[in-house]
Amino acid sequence: EAEDKKGMDAMQLSGCASSYARKYCLNGLFLLDDSKDADTDEFKIQTSDQSRQALIKTVKSAGKRAGINTEGWLSSCGRTWETITETELTQMLQTIRDRENEVA
Repeated sequence: EAEDKKGMDAMQLSGCASSYARKYCLNGLFLLDDSKDADTDEFKIQTSDQSRQALIKTVKSAGKRAGINTEGWLSSCGRTWETITETELTQMLQTIRDRENEVA
């Protein structure tokens, strides 16, 4: 293993190396498939996309409940469901909930 790595002391580096060595040893020994490994970028992207899709579904249903045309709202902002960011979705949901609370 390397002598040093930015942001890690010797104990962290040693622990990291032994953890991965143990993991891959067990994968080989028991023929485990680690394609769903939580440490991979693919897993993070997949999880993020699932989270984003769930947020879109929540915004759509909250908008429908509140009588808000979310499609029109998006188009007036120059966005689509594919281009809107998670931050914007969260803000959109909060605005819908605020409006629901004002009406109630």
